[in-house]
Amino acid sequence: MSNSKELPNYTQKVPQIPQHGISWCIPASLENMLKYAGISSLTQEDLIELYCKKFPNDGLLVKMNDGYYSVNTPAIKDRNQLLAIASRAILKRANFEVFKEIVESTNRLKGTKWSLEYDNAVEKDKYFDRIKNCVDNGFPSLIAATNPDGNSHIRVALGYSPDIVKLFDPDPTRMIIDVPISQLEFNNDILILRE
Repeated sequence: MSNSKELPNYTQKVPQIPQHGISWCIPASLENMLKYAGISSLTQEDLIELYCKKFPNDGLLVKMNDGYYSVNTPAIKDRNQLLAIASRAILKRANFEVFKEIVESTNRLKGTKWSLEYDNAVEKDKYFDRIKNCVDNGFPSLIAATNPDGNSHIRVALGYSPDIVKLFDPDPTRMIIDVPISQLEFNNDILILRE
């Protein structure tokens, strides 16, 4: 990427851990972003378990033959069984604000130089500028963009060049990718890990 800027040492600091569930792009991206900052004690599985505790009756939706059904997670006592069900479920209540609260509730950021900042009012025409500002300041950020198929997906912004965003995509088939900004329809929110 000529005329480009990247997060310092992202190739060593972002472990490129793929998402372990079909709709785990936020927790997987958060796990990778936190590990970039040296916070390695919080995994996407931990985040999913905490999410299920936060939304015990309506956080997970599973598809059955005739539709989608909520999972009553308090009835599932085994962590591995809960994670297996959650890996095939839709995270109905998942968004940046929810997972920011979950991470903060663990106190893993306390005593570090890092904090999470959630901004849900980024104007779409200013979104790329916001990403560039984060990269310029060495702050990893989670971006939300709608794919051409209409589904929203979360990725970690690692760098940029004039018309390209370098992203870590937690989808196991993608990983580190350069995406032309013309192919991304940015949502209006971003989650930043800042000093």
